[in-house]
Amino acid sequence: MSDNYQKNFTQILDEFKSGDKSKAFKKQKNYLKNNPNDNVARFNFAIMCAEINKDDLAIKNYKQVIRNDKSHWESRFNLYIMYLDKKLYEQAHQYVNEVLEIKKNFQPAQRDKALILNYLQKPDEAFKYIVLALKQNQNDHIALNTLGLILISLKRLKEAKNTFIRAIEINPKYFSSYNNMGHCYTLLHEREKSFEAFSTALTLNPKSLEVKNNLANYFIDKGNYNKALDYYFEALKFNPRNSGILFNTAIAYTNLNNED
Repeated sequence: MSDNYQKNFTQILDEFKSGDKSKAFKKQKNYLKNNPNDNVARFNFAIMCAEINKDDLAIKNYKQVIRNDKSHWESRFNLYIMYLDKKLYEQAHQYVNEVLEIKKNFQPAQRDKALILNYLQKPDEAFKYIVLALKQNQNDHIALNTLGLILISLKRLKEAKNTFIRAIEINPKYFSSYNNMGHCYTLLHEREKSFEAFSTALTLNPKSLEVKNNLANYFIDKGNYNKALDYYFEALKFNPRNSGILFNTAIAYTNLNNED
């Protein structure tokens, strides 16, 4: 990185962090037009793109960084995180493997590969990787949360419940552990405990569509369709085109009308 770019990027980054993201984005884009081979600038530009939800442009630039530098594991790391968020698990699997080829014992990638494999319905293989990750850091609450999900897939529900409890003991602010524990309690037919777990998850992350959907499903099972609809409508405020929640809302309406 040149001293000139470092100085310019520091100014651009300050603007980006201060809230003038559009102006900073344009400056970084213009810099790249004049310096297309500056890989550091392109990587930073990709991060900016992802931050302002220009995901396709972020992915394009991360891939260009990799073409310019075959050993650039950071771009691969950010790519698999993006694909994981988009639930594109095959693509995520490709890039997490590439990260581990470059950084063989990188614990976050081992942990994330386990999660991806579990989503790909390969829990036995996922279990091997999460064990490797936890050997490096047995108090990693994210890894423990992933282990809990894998144990659910393996139908080892009581072990999964205890694993989520352990994850929450380490980090009581991580909403995913409560949400997943709620799902585990549902499978164990401990419905009131599932409600408590989902409610705590929602308190920690009020914008989570998944948690709102889980709470709505809880009330569907209880036969309280009006309450279920309240949660579905709350979820749709954040994502009005979510097909799964729209489908569940229609079912709740049908059940409610059948009661009349």
